[in-house]
Amino acid sequence: MNGRLTGFRGRRTIPVIVCVALSLWACRAEEKRPEPTDNVCSRRCSLAETRSLAGFEDGTDDFSAGKNVDSLERTASVPGWTDRVYEGRRCLQVRCPDVPGRHWRTVFREYDRSVDLSGTPVLSFGIHTDEGAPAADYYVRLVLCNGAGSTFESMARVMPKEWNATIFDLHECPFIDNIRRMEIGLMNDSDSIWRNAAFRIDGIEAGRPIDLTFEMPGSASLFEAERGEVSQQDGMLVFDFETGGTLTSPSLAGSRNSVFNPELRDRNTMFFVMENRSTAQKLKIGFLTDKDGEYAEVRSKTFDIEPSSPKRAYYFNFSDLETAEGHLTGFRIEPLGGEGMLLIDRITFEREAVLEPFAGTIDACTADDDKITIRGTVRPEYAERYTRIAVYEAPMYAGEKGAAGLTRLYEGPLSSSFAIDCIPLRRRNGTTHLSSRLLAVVEDDKGGSLKIAPYFYIENWRDFTDNPYAFRLPERSVSVLDFGARGDGFTDDTRSIQAAVDEVSARGGGRVVLPGDSGLYGRRYVATHIMMRSNVELHLAKGAILWQSQEENDYPYRPVYGHDVIIPNTPWTHSLYVNRPLIQAKDVENIKITGPGKIRSADPYCVDPHLDHYARTCTDRIHVVPIGCWKVTNMELSDLELVRTNNYHTGFYFCRNLFVGNVKMHEVQCVSGDGVSLSIGTNHVKVARLIFESNDDGIVLCSSYNDPRGGVWWWGDNDWDRSVRHVEVCHSYINSGGGKAIALIPWGSNNPDQQKQETDSIFVYDNVLMGGYSVGTWPDNPFDGKPFDNTEMDDYAPVKNFRIFDNEYLSPCDLLCIRPTNFITDCGIRSSSTFRNGDFAFGHTYWTMEGEAGEENGYGYARHGGRLYEGLYLTAGDYDFAAETMASGEMFVENAESGEPAGTAAIETETWAPQTLKVRIPESGTYFLGIRGADARIRNAVLTKVR
Repeated sequence: MNGRLTGFRGRRTIPVIVCVALSLWACRAEEKRPEPTDNVCSRRCSLAETRSLAGFEDGTDDFSAGKNVDSLERTASVPGWTDRVYEGRRCLQVRCPDVPGRHWRTVFREYDRSVDLSGTPVLSFGIHTDEGAPAADYYVRLVLCNGAGSTFESMARVMPKEWNATIFDLHECPFIDNIRRMEIGLMNDSDSIWRNAAFRIDGIEAGRPIDLTFEMPGSASLFEAERGEVSQQDGMLVFDFETGGTLTSPSLAGSRNSVFNPELRDRNTMFFVMENRSTAQKLKIGFLTDKDGEYAEVRSKTFDIEPSSPKRAYYFNFSDLETAEGHLTGFRIEPLGGEGMLLIDRITFEREAVLEPFAGTIDACTADDDKITIRGTVRPEYAERYTRIAVYEAPMYAGEKGAAGLTRLYEGPLSSSFAIDCIPLRRRNGTTHLSSRLLAVVEDDKGGSLKIAPYFYIENWRDFTDNPYAFRLPERSVSVLDFGARGDGFTDDTRSIQAAVDEVSARGGGRVVLPGDSGLYGRRYVATHIMMRSNVELHLAKGAILWQSQEENDYPYRPVYGHDVIIPNTPWTHSLYVNRPLIQAKDVENIKITGPGKIRSADPYCVDPHLDHYARTCTDRIHVVPIGCWKVTNMELSDLELVRTNNYHTGFYFCRNLFVGNVKMHEVQCVSGDGVSLSIGTNHVKVARLIFESNDDGIVLCSSYNDPRGGVWWWGDNDWDRSVRHVEVCHSYINSGGGKAIALIPWGSNNPDQQKQETDSIFVYDNVLMGGYSVGTWPDNPFDGKPFDNTEMDDYAPVKNFRIFDNEYLSPCDLLCIRPTNFITDCGIRSSSTFRNGDFAFGHTYWTMEGEAGEENGYGYARHGGRLYEGLYLTAGDYDFAAETMASGEMFVENAESGEPAGTAAIETETWAPQTLKVRIPESGTYFLGIRGADARIRNAVLTKVR
């Protein structure tokens, strides 16, 4: 269900996707309904030694119309389509009649002579299809025949409105050396009529596979061995070598989407899963790049490997080599100190921590109400070389380049053991350093400097905040290792972790621990989908990493690739709605996910050179939300890091009593890297010390109605209260890139009961906010059947009761067309200047209720000392506050910030009567206008400025 994004936030994408079809069958079924097992996609494949079978440069290359096709023609363009990938190139245009989607639309070519593909057993072609089919699932089918009645078929899913480079494995075709007919078909999985269907085919070619997972037959044969032999068995490359033997990769230049020739500064580590059946104790790896095409000592590095050892993960990190730059084009490995066999299970290219020297340690960083105290040590060799210690504020947006350009907080003489206790806790603007990333360096008199330790933060953050939703779990604690988890970086530990979670919950609750280690790369637990249970804490210990699997075969369901998906008649979706979260909570209570370990998403390297928008790095990934929750009561996320996220970091739907504390989200890998997504029906949330560096919205307040995107991991009845209420955000650093640090998404204008569709009672203070907007909105409702282009001025649900104060705003603040009530900030956003729901046609929306107050029978009420009012922004002058009132109480106007009264008028009548409160507003600001009393009632409220 992959597809495109249109209209949302002004962005549009047409990514090029690859589908590799591996599943085969030999019986023809003209209208066969695709089964989930029909296609097993692997995006980590490319072709070498290719041969062209059709390019359509001079015509249709002898292809003819098959079933359910009206016409074929060679074309150089696609009407209404302007992607520059195929600009000026020829392709085969196929037009089809109006028939049900599930009917195959086919083109074919008959060959006068047999075609032999045994030497190039992988076939690829580009296919582009229009959107507008009746269902979300599109399929392409390849059928080969030998002219003697034998048929070979394979099928893959494709995405509409974009070019898909499909790759078919033909190794199991029994007549691969005698192909007499080729047929390509397209269908949509629906019985409804697909009108005006059309598709395009381009670039049919065959070749040999480059597959560094070594799952595809023949993928090891492209490697060359000296003083040894290379073979392939059980999905592994086997290198049987003598002393001095070497294994050289094929050329990786120009691999599809650069999957095998990444930029080495971006992907500094070759990750090998390998068994060493030899006496070799070291492995020398040399590499070629597009900057230098010859192997040389300066472009090599030697690493330790364990001799005579079982399969294990190796991280061969080149980040400390100056020559490791440019795009990788090949590599050579040379085992040192022995002979035997290396069995390589897979090779991927990862971005790991840069190898760099540090001058010492930071042992503690704490704060009190006045100052920050930093304690640490400097090693003797650096204490002799440098003269000073300096401490800087080093926000993530400043990058990782050291002290240059940073704000200096302290400078003093160097000592081998130091304690700095004179840095003020507060900045000059009054905000605290609780969200500040800090850097300590040693400096010399010549301008040289060196980091003492990695970046750090104030540790005792909990002393400055509370968890209003705290709860306790039983003291029981278990290790996932006791349930079979290995944490080796390549074994799928999903079942073992799930077994531990299930067992602890069944026994009444407690803690499930993923143990860590002190190594640079941590202890990594590969997983695909973990379901939380009630009364369980999932604890990632220091040095533990929960790592989303990159291997499709690990997943218990058929995952969708690519960032965007198609849901018919829905203008905006992402694949977070079709793939299951890495950690999911569904209809549970009392759960915790805690660190200090990390959750790391899969981010295989891919850059489509033909695209110039965000999806160019996204198409080869299984996009999942790291943490997704539905109907959870009482939850804590604390002391965690979420890194490399390829989708929203979190998603909360109909959740209540949520605490997020000291959670870091950074190194995002694809756009829509939203942070804490508080969606439909979520309320009572506190976010304290979120460290967020991403490319999209930070704190997301999303209230939507008739949202069609649920169904895979969250659900919602339209009659439920879908409001987002009672959210507190403090002590956080939120850099949202091009999005909004605090984002309002009130997509509920089509709810007939607007009282269940509010964004209400939000408190934001002591934060650093930046991005496209520090506070902003996406106001245009995409689910009401009207255009979705952010141009409608009234297509949003009610917004009220915000307090946004004492933050550092590094970007604009603007709610565009939204006119909220009781919205008080120091960043320039103002409340409406007129009543928004003065006649109570929409219940109590836009009105603030204190005590016993609300709406019934078309009027507002305040009883037993309660208050009902709207907070409006008024400029200085004279006003008439007019309404119909009855019962007992008073109308009032008062300054929202000082509480100073501006005027009152008594309500003492047994029937509805018009009443006007005349007030003079001495200075511009937000004022409360409403009623209070024993039994005050109001309707048809109107405010008029007299002068």
